[in-house]
Amino acid sequence: MKKAKWLCTLILTLCLALCMGVAFTAAAEADPAGETAFGEYGTWTGSTNVSISENAIDINKPSAIKDGIGKVTFTSVTGDTYTDKDSQEQNITYFKVPLNPSAITNWEFLFLKIKASDGISSIGLYINGVSDTVEALQSDKSSYMCANLLGDVGNPWNVKVIKDSNQGGYEVRGYGDLVVDSSIYGAAANAEDRQSLVFVVSFAADIEISAQFVEFGGMAFVNNGGSAWTLPSTPIFATDNADLEIGSFSNGWGTNSQLCDYTIVNNSEADGDIPAGLAKVSYDETTNRCLVTATVSNVKPEQTRLIVEYYSIREVNMGIYFTWTTVKGYEVYPAGHGYIDVIVPDGVITGEDITFNLYIDSVTQVTDATANTVVIKSITFSKPQTIGDITKAAWFDRLSVEKDGEDTVIKSNLKTATDYQYVNFAVNGWTTAAPDRFIKFVLNADKDFTMGVYNGETNVINAHTRYKSGDNTIYIDTTKATKPLENGDLNICLYFNTEGEALETTIRIKSYEIVDSGVATAPEASALTIDYAAETVSFADTIAVYTDEGNTAIESGAKVTPGAKLYMRTKASDGYTQSELAEFTVPARPTAEDLTPTATADKITVTKAGYSFKIGDGEWTTTGEFTGLSASTEYTITYKADATATSFASEEKTVKVTTKAAAATDDGNKTEEAPKKGCKNALSGGTLYAFLAVCFVVIVFCGVRLIKKGKRD
Repeated sequence: MKKAKWLCTLILTLCLALCMGVAFTAAAEADPAGETAFGEYGTWTGSTNVSISENAIDINKPSAIKDGIGKVTFTSVTGDTYTDKDSQEQNITYFKVPLNPSAITNWEFLFLKIKASDGISSIGLYINGVSDTVEALQSDKSSYMCANLLGDVGNPWNVKVIKDSNQGGYEVRGYGDLVVDSSIYGAAANAEDRQSLVFVVSFAADIEISAQFVEFGGMAFVNNGGSAWTLPSTPIFATDNADLEIGSFSNGWGTNSQLCDYTIVNNSEADGDIPAGLAKVSYDETTNRCLVTATVSNVKPEQTRLIVEYYSIREVNMGIYFTWTTVKGYEVYPAGHGYIDVIVPDGVITGEDITFNLYIDSVTQVTDATANTVVIKSITFSKPQTIGDITKAAWFDRLSVEKDGEDTVIKSNLKTATDYQYVNFAVNGWTTAAPDRFIKFVLNADKDFTMGVYNGETNVINAHTRYKSGDNTIYIDTTKATKPLENGDLNICLYFNTEGEALETTIRIKSYEIVDSGVATAPEASALTIDYAAETVSFADTIAVYTDEGNTAIESGAKVTPGAKLYMRTKASDGYTQSELAEFTVPARPTAEDLTPTATADKITVTKAGYSFKIGDGEWTTTGEFTGLSASTEYTITYKADATATSFASEEKTVKVTTKAAAATDDGNKTEEAPKKGCKNALSGGTLYAFLAVCFVVIVFCGVRLIKKGKRD
């Protein structure tokens, strides 16, 4: 009767889980027969050298996932003969965690909260039995989940995330690219290994077997909406650390108001520019050395990184003490939003409650302080952040990674085309409460290259970007990730690609680190737009331009001097400080060609396509023909090459031109001389002969008259 009641309760719980869309029920009940049950997974079994017991890990969050909490120890390195699903016999050390196929449908990720001793070299994970050969694994994917649960980040390939749980060595690891469906259990639904997760354990050499263990703080399948490549949110296990608790802040001096006169508002709301926070401390001109204290609970000994986010109207002097132990001595911090980021000395955090004392003083530590308001926005404890070496998966045959002194050299020995491969490194102890924001790379590349930065294989932090060969300092903004980064450990993957026909590319990474701010990239010449006709320069609001090295700024649209130097930088914005100055030389004016004008007595002509001309102080014209001029007069002609879309107008050139003299007329005035081309230009041949004939007749006539007169005389 008791068994029937227990079975009904179990079935009802499973139905509720399915209706709620949860992989497994949260609560575990003890089997009436005395067998140990671990959540909905049921009784664990294993080879004869395996012992299974309850895990003593604390249940800190009773309403969270309780499934899969257990501990496995070992009596010998020699396991049992195991007949796998291919009917092959293997001698292995293994243990099984039974599943309920009806409660698992299309779950793409398995999350394990796991801890193992150093003498365990690997733990393979299978479902639906164990295969004995690689070929068998590949032919029946449903039986294979992960070659080594304890593998490094990125190896094996389907470890999608590794998260530090900040809890005594436990890690929360997600294993993805799975589609777990009840159909994979096959027709033999009553076969034990077809309803189990099968863990296969391998040991290192020369170990003390009694000291080896595998502990689980929880297991959970997660449905991610059918996307096996998109990382889901990490589940919360009942064994996760109790949340940090911070009590109310109070005046640490108690009733002694001789040293201080200030007010404390707990859980203060935003007020204009003053943000909300855990506490707001306000004091007037007579205040000196405020002591603000609170009790902090549930800090683990390994959580030695302390981050206090604050806001202050003015520059402020602060120090942090745990009771009377110095954590961070007095230091002056800037006004506005800021952080106190410090590593707590060893042995100070013991797991017991902490008396958190924040001293707030005047900057000069004199008797009279300037009135101020300081907001304690948040207090965070985490494990110190560490960054691992750059490595790669063994099967990435197109990339090689090697150390050369302090440098990491990455080579692509084949053209990767669009087949991106990546190298990766771990960032342990990442916390979103820290000012840490940018991943800074200092590197040199022998060719142009493309790099994309991901957390894991799917969460894009910085899309594939083209970088130039030579020296590069690259800042990757982690706040731009497709999915916000969570507290814990990151697996940073650098995807590389080369373009062109080059078969080998070398990228030498000189350093990589996490920094709180980036440095903006200095603008290139293309950031300036020059209007060559108007002789002005324009640029975006994100750019600052100077006529000297950073002192005299100009506005966009200002006049520019051809041939002069300009200095420009990218302004500080969105977490980036301003860039270094970049020098830019404005193109010089071109030189105009030498032109030779022509002149008559009343006109001067000079022509050249793309040029402008003027005479004296007149207006510029593009015709180059000046009429109505005075004869025998010197004029000054000025000309220049016109501005184009890519060039300023040229320097002006001048030439002096004298018009021709005017020709004489019958009334004694000169008139314009006509051009002469032989006699025909003055009189035609017939006219000349007629004129001579008339002259001859006149002479003859006059001669005859003279002769006749002479005879009479």
